[in-house]
Amino acid sequence: MRKYLFITLFLSLGLGMIAQTSNNKYEKDWEQIEQYKELANPQSAINALDEMLERAVAEENSTQVIKIYINRAKFKKDIFREGDTDLAFKLEEMCVTEQNAALKALLHSIIAEDYAAYYKRHHWKISQRSALLDVVPEDIEEWPTNLFITKITEHLEQSIQEIEVLKKHTTKEFDDIILLG
Repeated sequence: MRKYLFITLFLSLGLGMIAQTSNNKYEKDWEQIEQYKELANPQSAINALDEMLERAVAEENSTQVIKIYINRAKFKKDIFREGDTDLAFKLEEMCVTEQNAALKALLHSIIAEDYAAYYKRHHWKISQRSALLDVVPEDIEEWPTNLFITKITEHLEQSIQEIEVLKKHTTKEFDDIILLG
């Protein structure tokens, strides 16, 4: 009996350590990104993030890919003031191929939040545009209020679409992305 208990405990710890190792291997990279942030060197951070992105995509590490996209957008904002207006578009592309329902829901939520933040920052300019009914311009700079409301609503609805599946997941799965506080 003790033998089986020991084997079970050993396997559980081993599997837990394997799961942790997959994202812990990015720890040194994130420390480097933090140093670039402290040194106010956004271009070096973006270059390092691009290298990390290639690795995360090759490893199919979705949580790291999302974290990299979000941080990359923040650093681009430091350089260009307006930021990375295509963050939502990149995450929408990722949504198409993502199989994990919980991760897909999180992606939709982040996309809706990004569109809402963009709309809030540029409300004064966007509210001057005429509503479009049948056309969706490729350039977000041309979107009117009704298109933002539609996109935000669609993504929020999709983020809670599979509620029963989402109830089975915990936020622990997304500790790399979610900042508690």
